[in-house]
Amino acid sequence: MIDYQTFYYLYFVLFSVALLYAGQKITSKKNVIFVINILFHVLYFYFNKKQFASFQLILLTGYFAAKWLSEKEERKNLSAFLVSFTALVFIELKYSALQFTVLRGIAPTIAFIGLSFVTFRLISLFVDLKRKAIKREITFIDYYNYITFFPSYLSGPLDKYGHFVSETEKENEPDIKELLENIYRIVLGTFKKIVIADFLANLSIDSMYTPDVLLLPFYKVMISMYIYSMVLYFDFSGYSDVAVGVGGLFGIKVPENFNSPFSSKNIQEFWNRWHISFMHWLRDYVYYPLQMFLLKTVKIKNTVLVASLGFFVTFLIAGLWHGSSKHYFYYGLYHGICYSIYLIWRHFLLKKGTLAFKTFYNKSNGIKILSVVITYHYFILGLFFFTDKYHYFLNLLGIK
Repeated sequence: MIDYQTFYYLYFVLFSVALLYAGQKITSKKNVIFVINILFHVLYFYFNKKQFASFQLILLTGYFAAKWLSEKEERKNLSAFLVSFTALVFIELKYSALQFTVLRGIAPTIAFIGLSFVTFRLISLFVDLKRKAIKREITFIDYYNYITFFPSYLSGPLDKYGHFVSETEKENEPDIKELLENIYRIVLGTFKKIVIADFLANLSIDSMYTPDVLLLPFYKVMISMYIYSMVLYFDFSGYSDVAVGVGGLFGIKVPENFNSPFSSKNIQEFWNRWHISFMHWLRDYVYYPLQMFLLKTVKIKNTVLVASLGFFVTFLIAGLWHGSSKHYFYYGLYHGICYSIYLIWRHFLLKKGTLAFKTFYNKSNGIKILSVVITYHYFILGLFFFTDKYHYFLNLLGIK
């Protein structure tokens, strides 16, 4: 099994890049990447034959479904069925411990690592086909590469089918500057993950997971949360840097996933900088359909209310995506409520605030610094729910 944090992964990357440049002399770039992706997943699932079999079954089913959908002129109903079916399979495999699931007896043995991002890519493909945003033919090699591209397979970043396939059709041209930039991103990402994130995780682990967290002093819990926020950032952004760098070695521009999120001045800006590709996926495939439903079907005319309800439900779904435990529900609920409150506040500021107030609010350096501090602590408070430590915060407020 190839672990992303071992030298085996580095060896595989070096071997793959050499194979790519050698293979392009006799066949296309996308064909070589296809072979590399197959080889990677055979090695990755080497000790998990059942998971590999279920992975391949879902891939093949998804391909024939996408081909079927692409050949239809009227795609709305079939697309809705395929998206619903894909989501149902995801729920069955990911939340197998719940009583209502049919596959709870066998799901733990066939649910595979990377299921979430495979599901996201399939849903993205089905919806884009329904919207006729994909103009090219769905070929098996393009499809397989899109779903399984190994640098971004586990933790993203997520990409769209059309953009990814167009990148695989660009031939690699040796460029020393780009080569050095990609190597730098790989080294930077590895340093973030293995050195910084893992080191900080060891500092915060005692306070984060002690059963007697309610007995800990406030300052110790807060320091632990500050450290944990950095663990999450350096861990996820580290993986993303490696994916961007390795993708670059293959001549594929992988989307950026983080952009200094802790310097954000408001909630909306934060979510435009944190886990960017995932948030864009939620926006395109959850929020926008909800927005259209509320505007056209429910016929709500207040756009602020529509946006608030849309983001509230979107964050609720995002929270539950992390897991079936109730604290993930509360995590999504918290972010949905906060984002809705921010949208209402922004509407009030733009529509009701005086010119002098808006000028002061937008230009004052003190307000900017305060906004960054507040936004960061909004995220920190959310971690109490994410880590199932919200009881500590409620206890501070005197709520039992």
